[in-house]
Amino acid sequence: MLSQRLCLYYIGARLFSKQKNDYKLVLRRTFQQFDEVVTKLITSSYNNTAIQDGLSKVLFYWEPLKTDEHAIYKGTKEIATIYKNTNFLTESFDIVTGLYETQIGTK
Repeated sequence: MLSQRLCLYYIGARLFSKQKNDYKLVLRRTFQQFDEVVTKLITSSYNNTAIQDGLSKVLFYWEPLKTDEHAIYKGTKEIATIYKNTNFLTESFDIVTGLYETQIGTK
């Protein structure tokens, strides 16, 4: 998932100075992809009340990261904060994915 990649490349950029620029590039792309996905899902025609509630939880953990985007790119956010938020994002998206599967009927 994209949230796991955010965490992976953030930590990589913080800990491995030789590959720092490569990791930052992937981090930036992943951050932008994640934001695009969230925006598309929020406006999806498949959304029902349960999905909207699930997406609200996603936004709860995404907004602090989105708001502090430049600190993430600079590597000044605490690793524990990135880990915690991206872990909650992964859990929340697992729930939302299941809700979409039920709504669309692919289960």
